[in-house]
Amino acid sequence: MKILAFLFFLAFTAVNGFLFYIAKVTAGEAITFFTLCSVISLMLFFSSEVQEFSIAGNIVKLKEVRKDAEKAIDELKASRLTMFRFLLESTKKFSGGFGSISPKDERIDDFLFLFENIESSELIKELADKIAGCADLFMKAQLRNSLSNYVINIDFQRSYTPDELTFEALKTSNIRQDNGRNEDENRKEIMEAVSHYRTLYNIFQKTKPYMS
Repeated sequence: MKILAFLFFLAFTAVNGFLFYIAKVTAGEAITFFTLCSVISLMLFFSSEVQEFSIAGNIVKLKEVRKDAEKAIDELKASRLTMFRFLLESTKKFSGGFGSISPKDERIDDFLFLFENIESSELIKELADKIAGCADLFMKAQLRNSLSNYVINIDFQRSYTPDELTFEALKTSNIRQDNGRNEDENRKEIMEAVSHYRTLYNIFQKTKPYMS
């Protein structure tokens, strides 16, 4: 913090001097800015010792301001966690429309969008159990609802790695011949289905360090 105060003082003083040099500020303004810079720099320098300061007769208590800010941040974080938990549960529900043959479970896109927001909010640790539950559910759904349209002899209860699943699904003996598609078309759909499975698998792995 002391180094920050010193750098702030140097930078502000340099800018203030330059503005005065090119006549963008008056001498009085330059002095005012310099005084303000000095006060702020001293506050930063002695931030661990300063308890309060006065502006125009109004006392500002730093610890109280910091305490209120931390409380507000904690409340906001708690609200976001509640919202994300609710939305994660909501992603498990089907839309209610007619199902269609597809290499991707219809719920995955909403889950991925939600996970990106959770990750950017740095809340994976707090929501690891919910995220893992959704990822596991959708991985099984990829096997049961998507891959089963193109492949036979897949164990729906097994937790495959993406490479294991690719190996099993692309065996010629496991590719369906009764779904109106030729082998090349089925292989293409299989690879897409496995790619979505891989994405979910990677998300599931990200939660492991935080699981009890």
